[in-house]
Amino acid sequence: MESVIIEEDILIKENNLLVDWIEIKQEVLSYEARLLKIKLLYDELVVIYSDIDETDECLQELNEEMSLINEYIDCYKDVGVLKIKVSKLKRICNEIDDIYLNISMQEEEIQSLEEEKDLINEYIDCCVDVRIFKSDRKKASKEYSDLLNELGVCPTCYTEIDEKMIERILEEV
Repeated sequence: MESVIIEEDILIKENNLLVDWIEIKQEVLSYEARLLKIKLLYDELVVIYSDIDETDECLQELNEEMSLINEYIDCYKDVGVLKIKVSKLKRICNEIDDIYLNISMQEEEIQSLEEEKDLINEYIDCCVDVRIFKSDRKKASKEYSDLLNELGVCPTCYTEIDEKMIERILEEV
């Protein structure tokens, strides 16, 4: 009879360990998915920074072209030449406006990605805190169970207790 109870206890503990293992495995898979998403966001961020660098180089080139255009306008008094140069200058100014708009949109996207990354990091920190809390709670329950086993009496009514009663007390704590 006692061996059946012990075998039942062992099966229950094994079942509990299996359930815990499955929960941990699910958490790990969830973390892996989140980490993959973070990596993808990071890769996107690298591309955006690269685009910004290229845009800055284009801006410098365009500013140099604008300087040259201004020098040419001063040199030429011919109205036809001036009209052509003014047209080109307007086109370049429009390109510059487009580039500034593009930079602004990319900066907003970067900010959004950084905020999302911060939220993900906060979530990961919370998950770690929950895991630590569960571990600490499990340890405290084990210590309390051991203490009740040592005492052999209920801490409230002082009657003798057995393993089942200790489990019931732990469930209510």
